[in-house]
Amino acid sequence: MKWIAAVLLTLVGAVTPAIAQSAERPGSLSLAVPEASELAQQRTLNSLRLAAKLLCSGVFLSDRKAERVIDEDLHWAEYNFFDWQSVDWLVDQETGVVTLSMPAPNNADHVWAAEALFEPGYGCTLLPDQATRLPVERSARTISGTNDILSTDTSDANERLEQAVSEAFEETPELALQRTRAIVVVKDGQIIAERYADGFDENTSFLGWSMGKSLAALLFGAYVHQFGTDIDAPVELSEWGGHGDPRREITPRHLLNMAGGLKFHNPGSGDSLYYSDLHDHESVYFRSQNIEQLVVNQPLASVPGTHFAYRNTNTLSLMVIMRRGLGEDCYLTFSDDAVFSKIGADSMVLETDPFGNPIITGFVYGTARDWARLGQLALNDGVVAGERILPQGWRDEVLLNPSATNASYGGQVWLNTGGRFQHAPKDAGYFLGWGDQVVMILPTQNMVIVRLGLSDGDFTEYFDGVLEKILAAIEQ
Repeated sequence: MKWIAAVLLTLVGAVTPAIAQSAERPGSLSLAVPEASELAQQRTLNSLRLAAKLLCSGVFLSDRKAERVIDEDLHWAEYNFFDWQSVDWLVDQETGVVTLSMPAPNNADHVWAAEALFEPGYGCTLLPDQATRLPVERSARTISGTNDILSTDTSDANERLEQAVSEAFEETPELALQRTRAIVVVKDGQIIAERYADGFDENTSFLGWSMGKSLAALLFGAYVHQFGTDIDAPVELSEWGGHGDPRREITPRHLLNMAGGLKFHNPGSGDSLYYSDLHDHESVYFRSQNIEQLVVNQPLASVPGTHFAYRNTNTLSLMVIMRRGLGEDCYLTFSDDAVFSKIGADSMVLETDPFGNPIITGFVYGTARDWARLGQLALNDGVVAGERILPQGWRDEVLLNPSATNASYGGQVWLNTGGRFQHAPKDAGYFLGWGDQVVMILPTQNMVIVRLGLSDGDFTEYFDGVLEKILAAIEQ
């Protein structure tokens, strides 16, 4: 079949340093809102592109059958604006290219196509339209290191704990489907329980979605530790340095606390702009664009440090600071050498846009054990094998420190201060990704609990029950 790439108009808002009137109302957008028919076409093509990228990663990173990825992961109403029955898909094992194509709406003679390319060590990248390769060259990636922050000896079986973990995979009729795929329980640095659903195991790479934001806080902490960056001093970016530019007041702590104030429109799933080209927050996942330029050229929507807004701009700005401080091509080497190799997390993959900018807010893959290793690093306040790789106090003063604008959020980590999970202590914090991927850090119990899956809802009640059983088994 001849694949014909679709052409999208790149919609770039006028850049102004002035604070926008509102980050949430369509009326605050700098571009006119397209007609409903055009918005519908944008949603269809954008969701097709996301599906191509996710299918590529599911096949080449997670080593799963394409049919299973499509059936088990990609039939989601919130981001499927096309009918899978009308889609043709092709996985080219030799070139690493995955292609999805479908007839264009209202024009059956035209074909829309979306393609993603796999590169070892870098995962999958959504290709620009009509491109056959990425515009950047990347060297082979290697991770070398002998440390492992976890002991994987699970010989000391606890039957009650094993039963609790086993029951976490059972669906409860009165709750929505949870689709739990992996659970890892760590206490005192040792894996004491581990279980996987059929088709998944300790070698499967799992998509973390927004758990990558918490990873970004760990990587940024390693950067601060090595280079002495003051997280309470204004960020020095050329785009924010103009005279009278209010973005000059943004600090890394603001960004860590989701309070940087940058405008990034994020309409809800019922909004006509959802998954359109004007959906800034999600566009980092479904458009082939230079994410760094998208982020640093946003105006302010609120005064830095005054308003909590869970936006990808905050996390991605931290990565911009790192990349420019290290040199744009060195961020991954730094991540590998300063963090991943130190803790034994050799499966971690940070996927990028076509220009090499890491989409760390969502497109991060790793095994369940490696997600547990990252949680253990946070729990240990950045110390592994006697070596400190994060600043002293990074756990309690940054990661788990309630922010001034949201007591349930710290430094790119959600907090249990409000008691969302009643059976977890108030000092617990957790990485949280779409579909309810969770890495929970429990300082009081010196534990880390990882749960990976795709929840349809009712997750709080479900996971609180899981925590209750696991903690009761530990304390017996």
